[in-house]
Amino acid sequence: MEQDQLLSRQDNQTGSCDPVKRPQFTIRALMFWTFVVAGTIPTAMIEPNYPPAGVFLVGVYLTVVCGVATLVRFPRSPDAWIPIGAASLLFALILTASFCLPLGRPRDEFIRLLFMAGLPLGLFLLIRNVLRMKRTGFSLTVCVYHFGVWLGWMGITGAIIAAPVT
Repeated sequence: MEQDQLLSRQDNQTGSCDPVKRPQFTIRALMFWTFVVAGTIPTAMIEPNYPPAGVFLVGVYLTVVCGVATLVRFPRSPDAWIPIGAASLLFALILTASFCLPLGRPRDEFIRLLFMAGLPLGLFLLIRNVLRMKRTGFSLTVCVYHFGVWLGWMGITGAIIAAPVT
């Protein structure tokens, strides 16, 4: 009798109504990614004569949309606020360098230092993602958000380094 009850409990626990398992596809997620794709296509086509601009704008669009979604889903999580702080810090440092440092070698060295600072930032965001996945599971939204902020940091500082000085 006890074995029958134990087997029936195990069958109920592994059923599709298990509260521990979350469904892989939900209407909300499907609507969100439809919105993302619907916005990505016109964003990519905005500059047909210069494709890198379209790629850059798609990256910015995906980062902003996934960042807003991360803030809505996880408003108190450091995973939502650390990339905002990193982007704000980069903006503030570039403005400070452009106004306070003289044109030439000191400013170039500072921008190269900012570029190199992007490498530990990327490693830090990757570690945050891995730790978050161990706790709560994988979130494509958070992953795209972190990757977009890191890629933005590296792209902006790299573009400033490669820009000709006039």
